[in-house]
Amino acid sequence: MAQMTETQVQALSSTDITGLTTVFMEGRTSTELGYFSLLQFQHFTSTQLGSITTTAIVGISTTNMNALTSSQLSGISSTQLGAFTGTQQLSALTTTAFRSFTSTQFAGLATTQIAAFSSTTMTALSSSQLSGFTSSQIGSLAPGVLNAIETTVFSGLSSTQIAGLKTTQIAALATSRFGALNSTQISGFTTLQFGAISTVNIAGMTTSQFSGVTSSQLGAMSGAQLNALSTTIIAGLTTSQLSGFASADIAALSTTQINALTTTLVSNLTATQLDGLSATQASSFTTTNFGALTSTQLASMTGTVISAFGTTTLAGMTTGQISGLNATQIGALTSTAVNALATNVLASLTSGQIDGFNSTQIRNFTTTAFGALTSTQL
Repeated sequence: MAQMTETQVQALSSTDITGLTTVFMEGRTSTELGYFSLLQFQHFTSTQLGSITTTAIVGISTTNMNALTSSQLSGISSTQLGAFTGTQQLSALTTTAFRSFTSTQFAGLATTQIAAFSSTTMTALSSSQLSGFTSSQIGSLAPGVLNAIETTVFSGLSSTQIAGLKTTQIAALATSRFGALNSTQISGFTTLQFGAISTVNIAGMTTSQFSGVTSSQLGAMSGAQLNALSTTIIAGLTTSQLSGFASADIAALSTTQINALTTTLVSNLTATQLDGLSATQASSFTTTNFGALTSTQLASMTGTVISAFGTTTLAGMTTGQISGLNATQIGALTSTAVNALATNVLASLTSGQIDGFNSTQIRNFTTTAFGALTSTQL
């Protein structure tokens, strides 16, 4: 079939155009398609447009692309859609036209085409359309464009699509978009993805969202992220989640966060985790949380940390707890702290622990404290 000239194409009337067969349309070149005026293009049917080859379809001008109706676009196949140029043709589509595409049609788009969509266009995306995006297509969206997806639509991301999110996209997620994700979606984040969540979004996490966080994800958090966790989240941690904390993670917690730990969580802290406990954190311990520490846990702490717990807190130490302290730890206590120990606690000290008392502590014994020691101890 001979190629038409620009003059011949522009001479076609609306009646001529509506009468063009699919065979005729299949034979058109990209150059010929570029000759059609806006007025002429509006008369093409969906069937006629669906007959255009992928080689020729790139010839449709941006002006004509902008004028395409939902009805006309319904005839465009996913293969044809995949042949459009992203930066020119697809970006020229109106939001109304964009909204008419099906999830199947979107499946034909390359990542480079998806990346060409503007924020304005993406606001028109429906839940049904989003379901057709592959993980690679999701990952190709610019952060600003990703945030343009309506919150209710964004909340429908599948686990496969979640896996396609890049760390740069996750780091730039708007609080409204991140807040739309549920615990199942968040639990699907890789440790690398989880580590990219902004501190603002970490701080805004609900207990429902955090319930799906794994110990591995917690272990991947930065100090800044950990420090951003709300006390509500800290208090709601499970022992399984707590197991993901390393000593450095414990060290990153503020004194307010430390005090937000429940007694169950405190009693489940390992010796390795407690290596991260600082004197400042220890000094902020409530008597309730201190009471949850076991002799084994106390035995793992340095004398500096033990002495930092404070007189009031140490005054509540039980015989069971002090049984874990060695002579060095006993010697690190201040005279005031020693004198604050309950008489039955002092009376329970072993000879090895008694050997830890230094001259300053002994010199400053109160009569009550000294009187609590047995003849065997002396």
